Order: sequence, then C-alpha cells, then structure tokens
Amino acid sequence: MDQSHVDWMRKRSDALTAGRICLLMPMARLHAAAHEVPDPYYGGPAGFERVLDLVEDACDGIVERLRAGQPLQRLQGQVL
Repeated sequence: MDQSHVDWMRKRSDALTAGRICLLMPMARLHAAAHEVPDPYYGGPAGFERVLDLVEDACDGIVERLRAGQPLQRLQGQVL
C-alpha cells in the first residue's frame, strides 16, 4: 500500500509483472493529495476508517476509468 510494498513486490516478480505493479492512490478521485495508503495500525479505529475511505475512493476511480474505456495510469505516467 506504500512504496516499500511496491518495491518488495517488484523484487519478487518477473520483469513483465514488475512493470505493472504500482501504487493504488493515483487512481483516487476524492483523495488526490494522498500518495500512499498509510498503515492504519497505530491510528486506532479512525486510522482504519481513513484507510477504508482511501481504498474505496481509489477503487471507485479504477471502476470509473474502466467503464469509460480509459487506460489506468501509473505515477510515472506509464499506461497499464
């Protein structure tokens, strides 16, 4: 959910798959200022609610783009 997770997954993936692993939050519509999904563990119940809001927003953004036939964009501007 953050860059360290992306890095960890890319190290364990083949070259084709590694290039498709990216952060979720660039897909968000309402929470554009959030670049990564934070670890909710130390935020109590409010931290988990925040993470849920972020993930739902980004997933809604993915669905919206797919329905419109738009490509999914990575942070670096590459098309998935």
